[in-house]
Formats: sequence, structure tokens, C-alpha cells
Amino acid sequence: MNTSFENQALRESLSLKSKYVVDHVTTSLTPEHAMEIGCARYQFALEAARERLSWLFSVGELLVLIDCYRGYIFTPVRFSTMASDLCDHLDIDFSDYKLSMHKALIEKVHELELLLKIALADALEQLWRTGKKSQYEIVQFLRTLGIRLF
Repeated sequence: MNTSFENQALRESLSLKSKYVVDHVTTSLTPEHAMEIGCARYQFALEAARERLSWLFSVGELLVLIDCYRGYIFTPVRFSTMASDLCDHLDIDFSDYKLSMHKALIEKVHELELLLKIALADALEQLWRTGKKSQYEIVQFLRTLGIRLF
């Protein structure tokens, strides 16, 4: 894994985590409890978004995304650049992606709302961390997350 991505993700995450704790801690809510509630809310949002990701991507499209983001830890600011990152990975100029064979995939990623991008990024990170490589393993693992492919 690229440690610069890991370090950047950790720095940005710690900053956002600290802001969350400051904003949510009260006399009756400890920092630990605030983080537990925040994680539960995040998990709830992921589960809802994963359901909405179902049937949006083919197995082939997901394999392209996995290849693009293998070993990559998403930082919060990077969700808005997923489509252009994909173009860079595929050696396509973002301004010319509509002429490429990956037009449909790039448009899908580009048009996803933020919560769906976060859920997609989370699923991609889990896939490479678990070492799933075969199409069967990938499809089965995504099903455990509640994501179905067409």
C-alpha cells in the first residue's frame, strides 16, 4: 500500500473525527460515546447506500474500478475526483472520456451522489483488503455487503 495515501487519509480522518467529537460531546455524552454513535450512523448510511448501488455496475465495470483503486485509501476530498481518477488510470483525458469505450462507467461514477461514492469507495477498499480476486469471490463478497451486480 502507498503509505502517503494512508498517512493523508489518517490526517484528514483525524481532523474530521476531532471536529465531530467537539461538535457532539456534551456533559452527558463522552468522546467515546460520540464516536460510537458516529460510527453507527456511518454504518447505517453505508447500508442504505449499498442497497442503492445494487444493479448499477456490471462485474466487468467493477473489475475496472477494483484495478483502479487497489491499495488506495480514499480521503474525504477525493470522492469528488473519482471519475477523473478513473480516467487517469485508464489513460483517458477527462475532457475526452465520452469518446472512450469506458464512457458509460465513467459517467456512472461521475454522476453518483456523494453518499453513493462513499459507499462505493468503502466497498472497493474492503475488496482489496480482503484479497478477493476471482469474479466469483468479488460477487459473493459484495452480496454480503448488500450490493448486487448485473
